[in-house]
Amino acid sequence: MGLSSLLYSVGLGAYHLGIKIAAPFNAKAQLWVKGRKDWQDNLRAALTGKPLVWVHCASLGEYEQGKPVIEAIERQFPEKQVLVSFYSPSGYEVVKNREPNRTIIYLPADTSENAKQFLQIANPALAIFIKYEFWYHYLQQLKHHKVPTLLVSGIFRPSQPFFKQWGGLHREMLTCFSHFFVQDLASSQLLSDLGFRNITISGDTRFDRVVALQSAPKELLVIEQFKAGRAVMVAGSTWPADEKILRPLLPELIAIGWKIIIAPHDIDAHHIQQLSTEFGSKAITYSQGLIDSPANKDVLIIDNVGLLSHIYRYGEVAYIGGGMGNGIHNILEAAASGLPVMFGHNYHKFKEAVDLVNLGGAFSVSSFETLKKQIDLLQDEEQYLNAAATCQKYVADNVGATSKVLNWIKEQVHLSDTTK
Repeated sequence: MGLSSLLYSVGLGAYHLGIKIAAPFNAKAQLWVKGRKDWQDNLRAALTGKPLVWVHCASLGEYEQGKPVIEAIERQFPEKQVLVSFYSPSGYEVVKNREPNRTIIYLPADTSENAKQFLQIANPALAIFIKYEFWYHYLQQLKHHKVPTLLVSGIFRPSQPFFKQWGGLHREMLTCFSHFFVQDLASSQLLSDLGFRNITISGDTRFDRVVALQSAPKELLVIEQFKAGRAVMVAGSTWPADEKILRPLLPELIAIGWKIIIAPHDIDAHHIQQLSTEFGSKAITYSQGLIDSPANKDVLIIDNVGLLSHIYRYGEVAYIGGGMGNGIHNILEAAASGLPVMFGHNYHKFKEAVDLVNLGGAFSVSSFETLKKQIDLLQDEEQYLNAAATCQKYVADNVGATSKVLNWIKEQVHLSDTTK
C-alpha cells in the first residue's frame, strides 16, 4: 500500500470511528452504524441468484438522479437484479420505506477487506456510480475483477482533488472507470486534460427523471383544497436560513392574494412544531390538512417525504432551499412544472442553476428584501410568462441522458449474456 492510500485509509478510518463514537448521541450516526451491522449476511440475503448490476448513490438526491438509469436497466434486462447501495441514511431510510420492493443496502465502509468481501459476494456484472462519491478500495477491486464501471451524470470542477498537484490518489481512482458520462463540456475537457478519452457528454439524467414525473402526476386533494384558486409559492427543501427570510414575506404574499407551501428539508417533529408555532394560526401541516380543511389557511407545512416533486405543479413560483448554506437542492422539478425559480446566493456549483439564471428563468436572492423585490417583479405578466416558459424549455431541451447510457451498456457490456 502506497503512502497516499495508507493516509486515505487512516483518515477514513478515523472518520468512521468518529461516527461510531457519535452514534449513541446522534440519530443519523446511529442509523449509519446499525445499517452496516452484519452487512455480509444482509447482502447475501438480498441477492436473488440473478446476475447483478450494482448502482451506488451517495444519498437520496443521487438516487433520484440515477433512477431513470435503474429503471431503464430493469426494463431492458429483466433477467438481471439491480442492487442499489447508499452511503447516507437520508437516502437509504427514505427509499426503504417508499420503495419496499427495491433491493437496497448500506455500502459497507470503504476498507480493503470490505471491498474484497463485497465484490466476492455480489459479483456484479456492471457497476454504476451516480454523479460522485469515489471510493478508492471499491474502485480498485472493480478494476482488479475487470468489472465494467461507469460514472453517470458526473460533473467535474478545477477545484476538485483530481486536478490538484497532490491529487494522485484521486486520479488513480479515475483510471478504474470504463466510461465517464458527464454533464457538460467543461467536465469533459478537465478529464481530457488528464489524458482520458473514454468520455461521453451525456447531460444529466435528472432531466429524464423530472419529465417522467411530469407525465405521471399525483392528484393531491389537500394541496388542491389549500390552494383554493389562489396563487401559491412553493418553498421546497428549505433550511432555517431560508425560512428566516420566508417568514416576513408572508404578509407581503397575503397582500397580493397569495399563499405559501413550505416543504422543509428537515421534517423531524421538533422542527415542524417550531415552524407551526412561528407561522401561528395562519399555518396548518399536511397531516392536519388530511383531517381538517386547509382552505382558510395561508401557510401549508409539508411534514412528510415524497410529495414535493408532485406539489410544484400546484404552484406559480418556487423558492428552493439550501442556497443560504452549502448549496441549493434540486431546482429541476420546479422548473419542469413551469415555475420561475428563486434560491439563495450559493448556487454556482450547480450547472442547471447557473444556466437558468443566465437564461432568465431563475433568480438568486440573498435576503428578504431581494426576495420580495423578485416576487414584485414577477407580478409583471410578461416577465412571469417568459421566465416560466424558459424553465420548461430548458428542461425539455436537456432530456436524453439515460438513453445514451443505456445504448453504451447494450453495445459495450452485453448484459443480455447470462453467463455472469
